[in-house]
Amino acid sequence: MSLQNSFLLVCILALTVGCRPRRSAGLADTTNSMFQVGEVWSYHARPGEETSTVTVLKLESSPYLGNVIHVAVNGLRVKSARVPGGLVTGIGHIALSEEATRQSLVSRLQRVDTLPPFEQGYAHWLDLLNRGRGDVCTNTLISVVDGLEHATQR
Repeated sequence: MSLQNSFLLVCILALTVGCRPRRSAGLADTTNSMFQVGEVWSYHARPGEETSTVTVLKLESSPYLGNVIHVAVNGLRVKSARVPGGLVTGIGHIALSEEATRQSLVSRLQRVDTLPPFEQGYAHWLDLLNRGRGDVCTNTLISVVDGLEHATQR
């Protein structure tokens, strides 16, 4: 998936699936989490996407949001009328609460040294957050992916 399509999906996700607007969150990098940057996990996936994976991209903490787990999802089969070819195969950046991440992930598969590019999606999310128009998703990943498919079918 191109960075442009990934960027579009971050915008759609921020507006439609389990994210509540908040004010600037005072984010700081953290290692105080059960997850670590570079871990690749299996998760409770939708039927037909059982081999899709989640990569932990960044860990942050905030007195208002708690721990924020930034992830990418690969191996999806999301039908979308908004992307060329009609199929989204990955999401480049999602900001999840630690609880939503814990409920979503099943088993750690491996650790990678090279992360997929996520900086553009992260920067857009942070801008929305700081303007009170973005937040951390508190829904499970399966709910987020279902919501994305529903939102992009219109």
